[in-house]
Amino acid sequence: YFFFEAFIVAGLCEEYIKLQILKTMLTAKTMVLLFIGNSKQAAYEKFNAGDDIIECPARIAKQIEDSYVFTDMKN
Repeated sequence: YFFFEAFIVAGLCEEYIKLQILKTMLTAKTMVLLFIGNSKQAAYEKFNAGDDIIECPARIAKQIEDSYVFTDMKN
């Protein structure tokens, strides 16, 4: 029982940390995103597919005025 309870608390802490990181990212004045290499192709496509930051937190860059996205992939 204790193990299961600790697992749930750890999971909640992880979500809390993610939310804190997102809040910090929203305060950024400049953001740079790098999508380099074939292993990032799916992430780059997901980034371009919409604006929902819950689905793809990197999309926060679309809300920051001074943001840059660099990739070595062809559209």
